[in-house]
Amino acid sequence: MYYIFDAYLNHLSYNKTVQDLNAELNRVNIQGEQSRITGIRKMPELFRDAVIKKNPTVTIVGSAQTLADAIGPALEHDITLGFIPADPEEKLAQVLGLTSYSEAAQAIARRLFEEITVLRVNDRYCISTIEAAIDARPAAKRGLFEKLSGYFGADDAPAMKAKLVIDDRYMITTQITELTIFNLHKPNDNPLATPERINANDRSFEISFRVKQDTLRQQFQRRGFSRRQIKDLSPYSLVNARRLDIISPKNVPLLSDGVQLTKTPATIHIPQKKLRLIVGRNKTF
Repeated sequence: MYYIFDAYLNHLSYNKTVQDLNAELNRVNIQGEQSRITGIRKMPELFRDAVIKKNPTVTIVGSAQTLADAIGPALEHDITLGFIPADPEEKLAQVLGLTSYSEAAQAIARRLFEEITVLRVNDRYCISTIEAAIDARPAAKRGLFEKLSGYFGADDAPAMKAKLVIDDRYMITTQITELTIFNLHKPNDNPLATPERINANDRSFEISFRVKQDTLRQQFQRRGFSRRQIKDLSPYSLVNARRLDIISPKNVPLLSDGVQLTKTPATIHIPQKKLRLIVGRNKTF
């Protein structure tokens, strides 16, 4: 077994965390070589070291960002990934069923893995959920309609005029207040985005977006819908896809598990390989 510890765990404040974690690894008898990310030794180099030493499994110790940084090298070298979250309360840790050091260590010992669909976002990778931080754009980047949207309608959420291309076939141009890409299910406001609809193993993802209510009303009024019919319409949509191009707006942060992956414009697609990831018994997907 080969372990890669994130650089931030070298800080004195994490000494007890590392000690507790190693105690659990010793308890289930899965010791192995431990390497640490430093300013000189980066993640790709440590993976090459693991390959040279013929380790088929590499366990990442750190945060959701640490795990995301390991996906590319793991796919390149066809390595199975384990994950021990330094903070078991982290959302991704909960989804993967790694809710304590003990559960994570037992999962590594069992070596039972799932083959999970990976999302590539420009030059970054992730396995979880991607959210567009629409309200994070500076006011100077917003159009007049967006700045005034909260004053002239009931739907006062920040909005953006988005241009999306799905699977190189369909273009959507509309005002939206939410944009989320689901690979692993997590609690959300879209009633369509249920665990049954979101499958981390099917080599596709779900695009969830919420159309601004005023925009929805105008669109369906033009189609002859009555006010009563329009009132009952859901602003949410859920679309299955293998590729999404976010053409505009620009400079909107795309976040996964609280970590910024990149900014728009962005292309999200499915790489050829799946990720072999060790998970806990109580995973939620």
